Amino acid sequence: MKLIKCIFTIIEKNLGSLIIAAAILIAAYIYIEFNPYESCKRDLSHNSNAAIICSGSGALVPYYD
Repeated sequence: MKLIKCIFTIIEKNLGSLIIAAAILIAAYIYIEFNPYESCKRDLSHNSNAAIICSGSGALVPYYD
């Protein structure tokens, strides 16, 4: 019983820090998953047209000068 009480006391004293750490981890996960530039980088290995689309040219065919 003393062990459980000790664990709850430690959690209670550091609850603010734990909430901040969880919020940072959630924000990092959201940034990784929904950042359009990162999703373009992930698509480069699977789709040869991704580089053209991600560069912002709007064309699906490469431009040759």
